[in-house]
Amino acid sequence: MFLKFQPAKWEQWASKRNYMSNLNRSRLDELKIKACLLLKNLKDTDPEKSRKAAQRFTQLSFLSGCRIEQVINDSSILKLKHALLVIAMENGCNSWTSLRDKIIKEDCLYYANGGSILNHWFGNYPEAKSFHQINGGYLLQYRHHYFVCQEEFVEQLGLTSFKGEWEAIAHDWTNVDKPEWNILFQQAKHNYLNRPTYVAAPDKSKRPEWLTK
Repeated sequence: MFLKFQPAKWEQWASKRNYMSNLNRSRLDELKIKACLLLKNLKDTDPEKSRKAAQRFTQLSFLSGCRIEQVINDSSILKLKHALLVIAMENGCNSWTSLRDKIIKEDCLYYANGGSILNHWFGNYPEAKSFHQINGGYLLQYRHHYFVCQEEFVEQLGLTSFKGEWEAIAHDWTNVDKPEWNILFQQAKHNYLNRPTYVAAPDKSKRPEWLTK
């Protein structure tokens, strides 16, 4: 499904802007924050918060037979690594490392500041490939979606200097079996992990009038 020519779905999916421009921080950052909050809530003086958090920690194998009160009383032994493991398990992974690797592979072509660049989005690979074969550009993947972009977007990803590698994979990110793809992926991974978190500027229209003067 090509989203460019479906205004209703485009507005719903991207709020009239490039889909990725609405993501103000990476999923890794968000999940790390959730883990910190989980650990904080476990040690909170609010009984409801601590009990809910403790219940989630009982997913861990060494706490599976413990009562919620025991988890709360022994909360000092639980560290951030345990909270990260809980988050990983809740996202279908058996370790934080495996969840981290999965997210990096799915999200490494995400660039929050690329919202001013129009990319052509598709809900499935065959339609994206057909468009790519006719119009050229780069066929990239973001999570379970596909999009075709021009070199300007790839430049923002820091991947334009790998021209030979792009040619080897026919400018199609889904050609993961080629060794050149791994070279591109390792660079994309490095760039993704070292990219500063994008924080949107505050909306001044929502401030009190006296604060905007």
